[in-house]
Amino acid sequence: MIDNEVTHKEKERELIERAEEIKVKLERTENMFQNKEKKWGELERIIVNYARKDQDLRNKLSEIKYICDDPSSKRRITTVVEENHVLKSQIDELEKEITELKVQVTYAKSNPT
Repeated sequence: MIDNEVTHKEKERELIERAEEIKVKLERTENMFQNKEKKWGELERIIVNYARKDQDLRNKLSEIKYICDDPSSKRRITTVVEENHVLKSQIDELEKEITELKVQVTYAKSNPT
């Protein structure tokens, strides 16, 4: 019975240590994401400033469907939602086509001529 208690205590200690390690890693990761978010925000601010002055840059950003918080941008969240809906429909159609092709390939493999 004592061995069982010792083993249980060791496992509990290991789990607590592992939880602490995970907590530290999570805090580091969160900190890294916050730093990346700050850098991305600064980069976006710079891009918006340049895009206000440069029509070519605005066009290129529009081509790649770059979304930023610039009020002069023609893209709005509703536009993005609509585009996502269209893309989702296209994905569904392509998935159906892939499924059909898989069936045809399977049939062709099982019935060679």
